[in-house]
Amino acid sequence: MKCEKAVIQIHLLNELTESERNEVLHHVKTCHACQSKLESVEQLTMLITTAATTPHAPVNSVALTNRIMASIKEPQQPTWFERLISIAEAKPVKWSMAVVSLILMAILTLEELRPTEVSFTKATPATTVHRFSILNVKTFRDELKRHKADYQSSLKACQDPFAITQYNITCLREKLSKYKTL
Repeated sequence: MKCEKAVIQIHLLNELTESERNEVLHHVKTCHACQSKLESVEQLTMLITTAATTPHAPVNSVALTNRIMASIKEPQQPTWFERLISIAEAKPVKWSMAVVSLILMAILTLEELRPTEVSFTKATPATTVHRFSILNVKTFRDELKRHKADYQSSLKACQDPFAITQYNITCLREKLSKYKTL
């Protein structure tokens, strides 16, 4: 008998007929490699039957159960901050917050670009501003030019090109007290 056939039959030794078993055992006595294979298969079979027939119970099943149950953590209630974070992490909420942010940025940008109203009083110099927020420099310069023109025209109204009288000097003093130069 060849070793390859003998190795296969060694694994099936308990299921062979009496004549086949004797033939395998005869080959094992003559072949040293097949003899070591038979010994290892017999040891393995003995270990499997011993493990299958021996009842295995935990040494201390109560202690094992208690240790396992202690390692299981009870679910904790999330704090209000954790709930808020979990709500904010939802995709619809993220998108809505992004849209609201964009709308607020657009409103603030438009508010910054809108020119503000600058008002001056005639009794004070042109630099006095009731609202001190000047966002549009061009508007401010136009208002300043208009007030300077008003100032110049009011001074010209007091002057008589043909004669300087006491009346003209008094008029000029009154106008100068209303408009102070920059």
